[in-house]
Amino acid sequence: GSDDGSVKIWEVQSGYCHKTFEFGKNVVISSVAWCPNGALSLIAVAVENRLILLNANVGAKLIIEQTSDLILGEGSDSKNSEYMPPERVKSAVEWETPDVARPSANMNQPNPISIPLETVAVLKFFKPVKQVTWHAKGDYFATVCTDAANRAVLIHQLSKRRSQIPFNKSKGLVQSILFHPIRPFLFVATQRHVRIYNLTKQELSKKLITGAKWISSLAVHPQGDNVLIGT
Repeated sequence: GSDDGSVKIWEVQSGYCHKTFEFGKNVVISSVAWCPNGALSLIAVAVENRLILLNANVGAKLIIEQTSDLILGEGSDSKNSEYMPPERVKSAVEWETPDVARPSANMNQPNPISIPLETVAVLKFFKPVKQVTWHAKGDYFATVCTDAANRAVLIHQLSKRRSQIPFNKSKGLVQSILFHPIRPFLFVATQRHVRIYNLTKQELSKKLITGAKWISSLAVHPQGDNVLIGT
């Protein structure tokens, strides 16, 4: 993803650029992430105040087809139509269909974001999205809106098209978040600290004092035993 409003998909082995998605000339792509579910060809793209879930259209034909079919089918579940999100969540993020999200539906936007035809769902936030990261199983993903205080971190469920706000209080400016690859932990890095929350027990498990002045990035080893921070 780049500052010229485009997302490019490259094949590592050949060095060939397979796909280019254009999101508009005056927009910046802040984060991209592949869905780890191998049965889907899906990427999440954070652009301005929207998160766009995109069928990447690479890989096996069957996987490409079921990416659209599966997500559209799950999104239209009759149970979901009865669900009303809490007002605190609704004012922070809304799930939109691609048709509703397209600029033609709202020409009052100063720099409308182009919604590619391959889009399967759009999340519209009340603040710009800085980062998106997936849970290892590929149904849940989390986003960071740095300027959103106690609503900076949101967790979303793809299959049910629902979002939730896990924290009531702001612990500082959130810089980066990450799911533990095996255990039900969420790593939340603010400027100086990394907090590890137990999602099952809904409590703070550990607080890592980094000694850093400003954390910029976060990575967890695939086996989950070691945490790496960039500053």
